[in-house]
Amino acid sequence: MKTIGVFFGGMSPEHDVSIITGQLIVAGLKKLGYSVIPVYVTKKGKWVIDKKVGEMDFFKREERDELLSKMGIFAVELNAGAKKMILKSGGVIRKKYEIDLAFPAFHGLNGEDGTVQGLFELCGVPYVGCDVAVSAMGMDKVLT
Repeated sequence: MKTIGVFFGGMSPEHDVSIITGQLIVAGLKKLGYSVIPVYVTKKGKWVIDKKVGEMDFFKREERDELLSKMGIFAVELNAGAKKMILKSGGVIRKKYEIDLAFPAFHGLNGEDGTVQGLFELCGVPYVGCDVAVSAMGMDKVLT
């Protein structure tokens, strides 16, 4: 079964709206029977993968930031020939996730402006939504 990575959060002022969008997408895809990996990007740009970040109740908890600080931080391994996005954690416990399809649920800069779409293209992974150029033009109101 193909694995869908849902990317949400981010460094935009629209961070919290993106969390809600991401949670709705994760829940909907799971209900349809897909294998889903929630990828939460903190306000500082750290990438966190944990099944807990795929649940809305996690983000309602007061100790959320403390819990996030204890979760593994992931980085992208560039290997466009793999046609997958490979995310690896460092530290004592190493984990690796392979994503067959990326589903960005970001709002605003660094998500809707073509930047993350460019990263998906560098990884060689297909993704949902507009390509780099269309996303960039859509965020530039003068160009649009």
